[in-house]
Amino acid sequence: MKFLSTILGLFLSLNTFAQFQKTLYQFAPNDLVATHNINPAFQPKGSFIIGLPVLSQTSVNLQSPAPLGQIFPMQGGVRNISLRNSVQHLPDISETYVMSNVNLFTLGGSMEDNTFLFSLDIRGMSRQRMSRDFAELLLLGNASNLPIDEIMAGSAVPNQQKSLLFESQNMAFMQLAFSDSRKISDRLRLGFRLKLLWGMGYLETSPIQGVYQFDGQDFSSTLSLNDAEINASGVVAPIKFLENYKIENKLMQGNFGAALDIGTQIKISERWEVNAVVQDIGAIGWTLHGSKVTLEGGDYFIEGQSLDLNQPEANVGQSDFDLQTFIQEEVNMDTIASQSFTEWLPQTVYLGTRYQLGNKQWVGITGMGYFRKGRMNYALTGFYDLRLGSMMSAMVSTSYSELQQLTFGGGLRFNLGPMQLYAVTDDIGGILYPSKFQSSGFTLGAMFTFGRKQKFKAQEEEFDYDDI
Repeated sequence: MKFLSTILGLFLSLNTFAQFQKTLYQFAPNDLVATHNINPAFQPKGSFIIGLPVLSQTSVNLQSPAPLGQIFPMQGGVRNISLRNSVQHLPDISETYVMSNVNLFTLGGSMEDNTFLFSLDIRGMSRQRMSRDFAELLLLGNASNLPIDEIMAGSAVPNQQKSLLFESQNMAFMQLAFSDSRKISDRLRLGFRLKLLWGMGYLETSPIQGVYQFDGQDFSSTLSLNDAEINASGVVAPIKFLENYKIENKLMQGNFGAALDIGTQIKISERWEVNAVVQDIGAIGWTLHGSKVTLEGGDYFIEGQSLDLNQPEANVGQSDFDLQTFIQEEVNMDTIASQSFTEWLPQTVYLGTRYQLGNKQWVGITGMGYFRKGRMNYALTGFYDLRLGSMMSAMVSTSYSELQQLTFGGGLRFNLGPMQLYAVTDDIGGILYPSKFQSSGFTLGAMFTFGRKQKFKAQEEEFDYDDI
């Protein structure tokens, strides 16, 4: 039954969101939180367990330079709008992720050498993303196709600029799971977990705001039409600006699916065991996409002339392109589509080993590999678990991953008769060079155990089952 303890520690880890939901978002999990023995389902035979609501939360702050195309969510949105910048300077990004997990209930038990468990989880993620201080004026190019760097080297170079892009993303998931663990032999135990998951996500981009100086004049931001709309003069085309405008890009997605996890425990010796878990095998489901892009008007400047986006009929004849057609085509764009998805390859793989130093001490290491955007990422977590008397246990852990480098964590478990209380913190520290990456998380929970307290004898010494 220690296998189920290990498996639950992995499954209830606050960073292991359903990986097959990558159609909803592309945020990879952080380090594996080594919650082994902090939230155990290691129970005497014939007992039943009820888990009270468990709250887990992780906060991630990320600051990193990135190409504008990666942060501006306009791909496939408003056509006829082109945003380009030079590669000489990149904007700064500040991101904050807050992920919460609430385990509403856990109900299960063990009969002889088999263990079963039902659980219901509600998980949520809130992502706030802001980019600011663009180092380049987003120019449009020109009819003669001059390189953008040459344009930037000309009179169009801004001597002062400030801008802001804010993006908000909120998601919610509900997961119903059934787990079963069976003893195959004295050294081998197998288990599986069937998950049904429903999720929804909502993405919203707020208005972009900013002030640019160009030839001594102030303009707001730099939204521009594409090359086809520019006067074919053969020279650098007049730059067009939008002032006091608003862009909203909203995206909603819903998923419903199922997935299977399998795991095994191999007992090498009386003190040494090896565990392996493969998550989300054969994940299948259905996805619904809906999006809306809205462009609201303000003052539009073309070669010094002020035009009103809200009154396109008053602007006819003011330029060489049909502004009225542009506005009518691009102000509200709604799309909706649905598709099914199948993930036959596992999304996350865990390999771990534990060694018992004594009746009250465990050490171990767990490796986690997960797939993100077609490539493999990894994390390694080592932990030390110590039983402090009959009522309290403590654990410390350290993790290393290619994303966060080195982080630390720890936790306490209190054994109060039939009730267990536990608190875990993780992901303390962490650096994503050359940018700042800070992450922290916590888990709080309680578990009740109903059943008989069994005693075992070994070498004429009596001790509790929990001491094994």
